[in-house]
Amino acid sequence: MRKKQAYIIFLIVLIVGFVLTLNSIWLGQEHANSIVQQQGGSIDTNTYVVYLQESIRIFNGLGIILILIGGLGEVLLFTRGDKFDKQ
Repeated sequence: MRKKQAYIIFLIVLIVGFVLTLNSIWLGQEHANSIVQQQGGSIDTNTYVVYLQESIRIFNGLGIILILIGGLGEVLLFTRGDKFDKQ
């Protein structure tokens, strides 16, 4: 894999992480609503809130992990990119 391809891959991972993090509330609501539909269409309000909070947390956490991977990859390529091409 070449340096330019690695830049592009890490940039895509970084962008996907930002999109997941910024849309975590909407994605969490959609996921919680699909859980409600799987349960027959109605559940207790407290249960729904727990599903909603955890769904948002999952998407937010996944986005943060992708941001870290993409960001660290970009930083490593910028600082040690010359060693990357020699291998």
